[in-house]
Amino acid sequence: MNELIVYLLFLLIGIITGSASSLLGIGGGLIFVPALTFLLPAIGVPPEYLIHIVIATSLFAGSISSASAFYQHYKIHNVEIKKSLLMASGSFISAIIVPRFVISLNSQALKIILATFLILVALKILFEKDDEVKRVKSIQPEYLFLFGLVIGAIPAVSGLGAGIIIVPLLTYFYSLNIKRAIGTSTLVVSITMFSSTLSYGMLHPSSFNSAMQLGYINLIAGLTLGLGSIIGSNFGAMVIKSISAYKLKKIFATFIIAVIIKMMV
Repeated sequence: MNELIVYLLFLLIGIITGSASSLLGIGGGLIFVPALTFLLPAIGVPPEYLIHIVIATSLFAGSISSASAFYQHYKIHNVEIKKSLLMASGSFISAIIVPRFVISLNSQALKIILATFLILVALKILFEKDDEVKRVKSIQPEYLFLFGLVIGAIPAVSGLGAGIIIVPLLTYFYSLNIKRAIGTSTLVVSITMFSSTLSYGMLHPSSFNSAMQLGYINLIAGLTLGLGSIIGSNFGAMVIKSISAYKLKKIFATFIIAVIIKMMV
């Protein structure tokens, strides 16, 4: 496949993902990971390093995508800054440490636990009625730091943004409506993914050197995806102003199910 075509595809995928990131509070990895897995070999990435470069590059592009989405939500006052920073302070720590163990990590058990949690959340969101009481008794904000420590490991292992967990957590334990939870999630996701990106950028494949690489990050692919996501995030932010919270919840649940299918495959 011609390299120019590959990079044009990355740009298009970035635009689509930027819309989804702004609309649903995801970090973009749900789309970036399969796209990079398919396209990176076409620009010379060797198979023995593919999965690690996919994860690192997805995190790099996702940090740009979610940061752009955060800016769009911040402009419309749709972010709980204090809650975001409390959770991000925990996720930053684990997200920067975990990549150092990922190369030798068997993540199958984590994927099974995560998939079980996600399917329960998705089923609840899909089948609850719009007028149901959807929240439990609020817990102390300080627990957000502990939640962040756990959540920060997820992007580092999978290349996916942690918005799929952060949004329902903020909705059910901190009484945020779905739109505000999504806006708040974008800041946590961007900080978490950027933290893991720094770590992967400081690690180096032992026998693979390329001018396009910074550690395990493919810079050209990541920047192209990120540029497209900035363009797309403007569209997603416009849509979120007009769509109902009930419909948005159903869209979000569908994305969770898509993540589960991807993980199982």
